[in-house]
Amino acid sequence: MCHVPFDSFRSRVHHARQSGDLYFASLISKETIELAFGDATSILGSARVYNTSVTLWVFLSQVMSIHHGCVSAVAKLITYRVANGLRACSAKTGAYCIARDKLDEPAMHGLVKASGEAIEAKIPDRCFWVGHRVITADGATVTMADTRAS
Repeated sequence: MCHVPFDSFRSRVHHARQSGDLYFASLISKETIELAFGDATSILGSARVYNTSVTLWVFLSQVMSIHHGCVSAVAKLITYRVANGLRACSAKTGAYCIARDKLDEPAMHGLVKASGEAIEAKIPDRCFWVGHRVITADGATVTMADTRAS
């Protein structure tokens, strides 16, 4: 059975919350977002700054941040842009808030589903229990004899 320390997930969440830039930009590629959003990418496709992938990265960073405000989220985008050799965008939050409201909710559900499936596909066989994928475990105990009854 494969054991991943619970602390690992907790530390990743902590890192995402403390991150001063767009933490999810390195985890979810623009191509993955475009594939999941499909035609819904055209809603924000012509935007100079807040296209679908950037808006989603900023939104996820905002949700995970210890400071949930739009000002902090846009500041992370500015940091990301400057660090990647791009010109800083405006620190005003209006354009971001409008773009965030245009994110396609069914497409976001599709992205979550596709991400989960991609992660599941990468699980090594040694992490399965007796060759099976465990969906839930409730802590119940079942016993049975290990030899045939005579």
